[in-house]
Amino acid sequence: MQKLLNILCIILFISINFSCNVDENDADNKPLTNLNEDKLDDDAKNFLKSAAQILIFEIELGKLGTTKSINPKIKSFASDMVAENTRTYNELKKISAENRLLLPIDPDKDQAKKLKDLSELNRKSFEVAYLKHSLKNHSLAINLYQKAVENRNKSINSFAINKTQNLKKSLLTANKTYKSLQN
Repeated sequence: MQKLLNILCIILFISINFSCNVDENDADNKPLTNLNEDKLDDDAKNFLKSAAQILIFEIELGKLGTTKSINPKIKSFASDMVAENTRTYNELKKISAENRLLLPIDPDKDQAKKLKDLSELNRKSFEVAYLKHSLKNHSLAINLYQKAVENRNKSINSFAINKTQNLKKSLLTANKTYKSLQN
């Protein structure tokens, strides 16, 4: 009985000591899980994760385009896509961090396979395939972002409105570059 009482006293002491040392306003004491996820509904979380996954793929695809292509228009477009998508991904990370939501940091398995397959193509085939992938990804992203414009979360709403315009401009550039290969 005395042992049990001693153990309970130790547990009580540790609990009191721990609770007195925790500053509830200190973000470092909050778990890394989605503590503030009540700010984000499921649509918002899905948007952030899906957008991040597309951006990661576009960044890696752009890097491949800058090294594999010799066409100056494609190299320039790919370089611009790396820069723009990196900036956008960093903005997305900031929104996610504010809401304690972890984002993917690497291409998923399908994306990794596509990147590998593209890297194995000859230069001419790669250039056409690269632009086709870029056109497809931009269209998917525009649809995703347009749905996010209606989200109740102000950060996501504002982000989606701003980036939809950028995506549309990039889609036009990709389309012009693709058409220039046809000539």
